[in-house]
Amino acid sequence: MLRNAQIKQWKYFSQTIQNSSLSFISNYLDILCALIYAFASRPVSDIHAGSEIAFHMLEAFNKSTDIPMRLSNIVTEQSEWIQYDAKMCPFLELDKDYLQNLCFGIEPSSAIRMLTFFFVGSYQVKQAISYIKDHLTPSILNDDELELVVGLRSKYDDLLRARFASRHSSSKNYIAIIHYNTKYTDHSINGWYCTCMIGW
Repeated sequence: MLRNAQIKQWKYFSQTIQNSSLSFISNYLDILCALIYAFASRPVSDIHAGSEIAFHMLEAFNKSTDIPMRLSNIVTEQSEWIQYDAKMCPFLELDKDYLQNLCFGIEPSSAIRMLTFFFVGSYQVKQAISYIKDHLTPSILNDDELELVVGLRSKYDDLLRARFASRHSSSKNYIAIIHYNTKYTDHSINGWYCTCMIGW
């Protein structure tokens, strides 16, 4: 992502490129990438600092859990889901550090936390904020306020469901569901599932 941004800083690659250039654009790109690699500042001074992140990402990916399967079975159930304003829900307030670390299921050192935020967290947090803003609707109780509508079920007091539109197609909607602890711990979020292509 950072290298792509460096490529875009060059005038030729910062604009729309015509189809007639396709036959030689790969040569231009090879030359430019070689120049960037040779002379541009590196985004990370310690190239081995990401090894711990990569290890924990693979560990989290290979971790077996029945939560995604359980959630996938109930996420689309239509009955018993009652709509609420998110502000009225008992869902815990989580800070940015927790959310960024949640991606890997680790409690990293400050250096790893900084790298996580640099590569992953900052983009995801900004994206989440814009997602929420896009899905705010006028409040039923107060015309001057906006609300984020989520679904709760009396049968499961540890589940929260939200419906949101696809970023890529206005005709598609997805449902995300979160399984959480009602008390704040180091593992407040137990698992999650989404009906989009990424799934759990």
